[in-house]
Amino acid sequence: MGEANRVVGPILTPDGRVRAGWIGIAMLVPDKAAMVVAFPADKVERVLAGAGRALKMTKAAQDNPRAHATLWLAVFDLAQAPDRVGGPHARERLGRMALWLVLNTPGGELRRQFDGLQRAGLAPHITLTADRRGRWNCVIGPSFDGAAQAAARSLVVLDAAPGRGPLN
Repeated sequence: MGEANRVVGPILTPDGRVRAGWIGIAMLVPDKAAMVVAFPADKVERVLAGAGRALKMTKAAQDNPRAHATLWLAVFDLAQAPDRVGGPHARERLGRMALWLVLNTPGGELRRQFDGLQRAGLAPHITLTADRRGRWNCVIGPSFDGAAQAAARSLVVLDAAPGRGPLN
């Protein structure tokens, strides 16, 4: 199943938060369904190392804002239709890329916020919101931000809803 848990219900609480021991990434792209990916908190460093290898990042590229901007545009393109573009594990790979980009942002402020939440015993929630041009905004906190929290709540409700067949 990979590092991310693709089963939403057991990872999200009824109020749309990620359970203790996990970190969550909510991605909101205009006119697309919200996507929430969660990773076990104790596996984050392993996920980051694997994503860095997959991205073939050199130290110079990792510290280069232009390299990050290019990768964020690639994340935006993939987020337009992750299942169509990347196959069955596309959402998890997209979450890995986004996590790597957030926690390796030049300057390190987002990583410090993330680490501070973990030190406080809180599950970090990363909310990524894109505009129509592929520019991303990131908020890290003890819950998803604004629309992402509403989306996570609806994912919990949808996951818990009984199946609907053609006769229902």
